[in-house]
Amino acid sequence: MPLLGALLAGLFASIVKFIAAYFAVRLAIRLAILAGVVAVIISFVDDVQTVINGITNIAIPSELQIAASWVMPSNLILCINLILGAYVSRFIFDWTVKLMLGKSL
Repeated sequence: MPLLGALLAGLFASIVKFIAAYFAVRLAIRLAILAGVVAVIISFVDDVQTVINGITNIAIPSELQIAASWVMPSNLILCINLILGAYVSRFIFDWTVKLMLGKSL
């Protein structure tokens, strides 16, 4: 009887080890993909801020900037970044779903 218990315990341990290794690899791959997506989104937001700041500081005269500050919110750049970020997030979500379902892009 102790031999059977040892055999079952060893078999159970090897199965748990295999399952843990399988899920660890999948988790590592998903975390790497998530880190890449976050890096791309942060880079995108920074690029949008740079473009908007460049346009407002170079192309628009200071008198027009003062007049625009009366009607535009102070967090306009953040609002534009959030809207564009939402579009990018939706595109990434749709792309991921299409890949998971095996549909063509």
